[in-house]
Amino acid sequence: MQWTVRATVECCSIPSAQVLELARAGHAMFAEVAHIENLDVIDLPTGHWPT
Repeated sequence: MQWTVRATVECCSIPSAQVLELARAGHAMFAEVAHIENLDVIDLPTGHWPT
């Protein structure tokens, strides 16, 4: 299934490159990310609690 809704993933604890790599590899936690067509991925390297 392909999602056509625009989505943004803010990567705080895991860098965006790693999130996308895990998504492409089919990792259960990120598997659906690989199916999003209109995806913006933003690094926000602040840890678990962004300030």
